[in-house]
Amino acid sequence: MQNQKNSSNTNASRLPREEELFHLLEELYGGIPEAEETLSAIRRGEVDAFLVSTDEGEKIYTLKTAEHPYRVLIEQMREGAALLSIDGTILFSNISLAHLLAMPLEKLIGESIHTFIAPAGAASFQKMLDAGNPAGSAGENALQAHREGKVPVHLSLRLLSMEGTQVFSLVATDMTERKQAEETLQRAYGELEDRVRERTAELAESNVRLRAEVEERKRAEEKLRESEERYRSVFATSHAVMLIIDPETGDIVDANPAASAYYGYPRDGLTGMKISEINMLDEDAVHAEMQKAKTGEQHHFSFRHRLAGGEIRDVDVYSGIIVIHGRRLLHSIIHDVTDRRRAEEALRESEEKYARFFWDDLTGDSLASADGQILACNPAFLAIFGFSSFDEALASNIQSLYPDPGDRADILHLLQKERVLYHHALILRRRDGRLVNIVANMVGVFDDAGELVGTQGYMYDDTDRKRAEDILKESEERYRILVELSPDAILLEQDNRFTYANPAAVRLFRASSPEDFAGKSTFDLVHPDYHALIDTRTREILAKGSVPPVEIKIVRFDGQDVYVESSRALVPHKGKPASIRVMRDITRRKQAEEALLRHTQDLNRLNRELKTARDEANLYLDILTHDVRNANNVSMMYADLILDMLKGDPKTYAQKLHNGIWRSNEILQNVATIRRIHEGSTDLSPIDLDAAIRKEIGSFPAASIRYEGQPIEVCADGLLPVIFTNLIGNAVKFGGPDVEITILVEERDGEVLVSVEDTGPGIPDEIKEKLFHRFERGQTKASGQGLGLYICRTLIERYGGRVWVEDRVPGHPEEGAAFRFTLQDVTQHGHVS
Repeated sequence: MQNQKNSSNTNASRLPREEELFHLLEELYGGIPEAEETLSAIRRGEVDAFLVSTDEGEKIYTLKTAEHPYRVLIEQMREGAALLSIDGTILFSNISLAHLLAMPLEKLIGESIHTFIAPAGAASFQKMLDAGNPAGSAGENALQAHREGKVPVHLSLRLLSMEGTQVFSLVATDMTERKQAEETLQRAYGELEDRVRERTAELAESNVRLRAEVEERKRAEEKLRESEERYRSVFATSHAVMLIIDPETGDIVDANPAASAYYGYPRDGLTGMKISEINMLDEDAVHAEMQKAKTGEQHHFSFRHRLAGGEIRDVDVYSGIIVIHGRRLLHSIIHDVTDRRRAEEALRESEEKYARFFWDDLTGDSLASADGQILACNPAFLAIFGFSSFDEALASNIQSLYPDPGDRADILHLLQKERVLYHHALILRRRDGRLVNIVANMVGVFDDAGELVGTQGYMYDDTDRKRAEDILKESEERYRILVELSPDAILLEQDNRFTYANPAAVRLFRASSPEDFAGKSTFDLVHPDYHALIDTRTREILAKGSVPPVEIKIVRFDGQDVYVESSRALVPHKGKPASIRVMRDITRRKQAEEALLRHTQDLNRLNRELKTARDEANLYLDILTHDVRNANNVSMMYADLILDMLKGDPKTYAQKLHNGIWRSNEILQNVATIRRIHEGSTDLSPIDLDAAIRKEIGSFPAASIRYEGQPIEVCADGLLPVIFTNLIGNAVKFGGPDVEITILVEERDGEVLVSVEDTGPGIPDEIKEKLFHRFERGQTKASGQGLGLYICRTLIERYGGRVWVEDRVPGHPEEGAAFRFTLQDVTQHGHVS
């Protein structure tokens, strides 16, 4: 600037021409917004390189730290990511964190991260913040999602320096599914083990009781058969109790010795008694029963007889007609069944107890013949296999439940050999065709010859547990694939020796194969300078279970030293403790950090230079928009006086001078408007569109303008009339004295569509798209500086609309142009910003 001032003093006698001033103005004003846009693009990471003109020629400077790829990567991460201020305010967040917290992204920015930390984890998270570890820290915590409860997460926090300001980078990994899977699996295993133990004990006890009851029943029946055989012996010699009774009178005609011994009366005493004196029924009931025996209607009776000692005994009486000396008498054989009745009652109670156990059992219990016919089953069996009723089940063959007929044959073969099968896994078919996983305990039923005649099955549906097991296997396979495909080196260490290395580890250490790591320890791969640090972190991980990542130096197999970021955590492996070590090559990152520091310093220097340039430009703009305009106004006044005084050619030249000064004022007005646009407030408010249009129409009293307005409020500011000033002024300027202008306003799809149509010469298609760019003009002979339409586009886009130009009559550009643009209707949007 000092050189320019000296030059100006030396050549004070020579003043610059008008066109030189205009050209200088355009260059100065045009360079400043471009410089501001360039700086903003550099800050946004949208510029990877820029060209700078110097005295030595043009040079290209590359921005190696352009952050756009990293921003895309962060936006697409499944993990939640954010930048936090020192006090925890969220400065940036990706969409994954917004989903994790169940909040819209725009509402999340500016909130405090402490709002979303669950109370139980607030202290540990604050401790991470207070530590401010540049190497980073991590740990499990819980986030309080908006209206959705707590979300378990793994938080990774690191202190960064960005443009001289310290911020925290936060990465949150959702652990909900893993936690739920671990809890569900643990519960399932516990319930299954308890259930197996209980059912095994119950089944064993039930089988023992059942065998005892069956043997007891067999013994009772055997005694009954032996008793019947004895009592069929000859009346006199039989030990069976026998009585000869007159059915008409009830008199005991005869009794064998066994009867005398049984009832406790001497034979003579018995033969002098009536049967009603022994039978506990009343005399009429006894007589009625004897008539049934006499007529052959009934031969077997169950009574209660009183012995001589007063004891009441249960007896079974078999009576039939015999003829003795012409008398029709009843030959009754009396069996004392008191003990058998008691045994039967006990057996009945036992069967009822077993039946209750059978019917109430939660496992599907069934009894089937060897050929598969279902003989009995409980409700749980119906539910497991989808039978609608017991009748349907008992009418079915259990073979129909086996998808493979050979499976049933295999079970029968095993039962014949083993007699009992425990925890036998099967895949059976429900009635609806769906396959279910079954775990069954099977007991064979054998005849006296030892041949299998039936099966007892105790089954439970294991489908849910099997499905959970399959899901766990799939999850393990997914994690295995993730480890194999991980770009980070992952190594498994057990007993101070590496037992696994993923492909990334092979690449990082430049090994030939994973087998190269076998038998090696951490100390074999870490630079000796970091052995003490490894010892310290080993003690920490044994105490805490995990440690935050740390930067260390490793030694590759080819001897090269490389910096890596290393983290480690304890895990169980094959029933023994082990540790997973994850390493990431940070060579490029450290180079990038160094380059970032250098470029930050360069950008700060450029920013200072641009600020100085902007201040100079503003000085020139102040001179142009104030001092030059004042000079133009004086010149315009003298030009008006000269026009009134001159005639002929001198007047023509004076008119051209007058027009040039008027155009100069117009350009200065556009420059001032653009400056107001860039420096003014961006806040919008409701503006009466109809009033603004009518006011601008009043500024063109000589023009033919047709407008039928309606009261509409739009989102805009005080510069809205500038749009109509430029569009109407262009139509008047380029359309000639006979041009007709029509202004249309209509509401469409929540927007307000405004059209300014004219009957002027129109605009060719090839330049329609260029009109709204800076310094572009139409192909008419009328002059213009190309700023008016650029100002219109800038203001309309600022108001949230768009602008374009069409043929007034489609397909006929010579019939005039139609400039159309949209504005936001306040009543539709309900707010302004």
